[in-house]
Amino acid sequence: SELRDSTWYADRIIVPYAPRQILIYAGDNDLNAGRTPQQLRADFIAFVERVRRDLPKAKIAYISTKPSPSRAQLLSVQREANTLIAAEAQRLGVDYIDIFTPMLDASGQPDESLFVEDRLHMNRAGHVIWQRAISGVAASDRKTKEARRCRASSFHGGLASEAADVEATTGDRLVLQRRGRHGGIQDRRLDLRRRRPRPGGRVQCRRAGHVRGGHGRTVVA
Repeated sequence: SELRDSTWYADRIIVPYAPRQILIYAGDNDLNAGRTPQQLRADFIAFVERVRRDLPKAKIAYISTKPSPSRAQLLSVQREANTLIAAEAQRLGVDYIDIFTPMLDASGQPDESLFVEDRLHMNRAGHVIWQRAISGVAASDRKTKEARRCRASSFHGGLASEAADVEATTGDRLVLQRRGRHGGIQDRRLDLRRRRPRPGGRVQCRRAGHVRGGHGRTVVA
């Protein structure tokens, strides 16, 4: 598929799922089919605008084109397209994930050891590079940039009382702030990976979603 396809079918493959984060990888086929770097940049802008029309709060991450041995003749075009899109991503507040650079060998050519026999699709080693690059962006999304103020009616272990304020700082950890009798603030930390809210006692935020992003999804377009 091409980047334009994701824009055209966004109302079917993205919007209905109301994702919290969107990771899109597109561009290789576009350039191979004759699209210019400038056209690909325009396609990228159109995609972002289309998504934000219905999902203004969804985070978008664009994965750069990859250097494939079978398409080594496109390296200069890919470099130009990646540079243009990286600049637009910064302007539009989109995460740009560079997988082009770490897939080059010491001579600046596509690393043959990262691909299967067709020299286009990746082997396990190639996927490991992608996993490392993408996981950094996905992890940063799980750690909320601003703490969400919540109220806890009850919480497993009694760490949060009915009047406790819960500060959700990451997806796996809570900071429970409770005012003492003399006005002091007591902070308690709870690791959600080991202690989850009991049924009926979940933490509910005044803002959208639960502490662990229960309603949030990541969609790969």
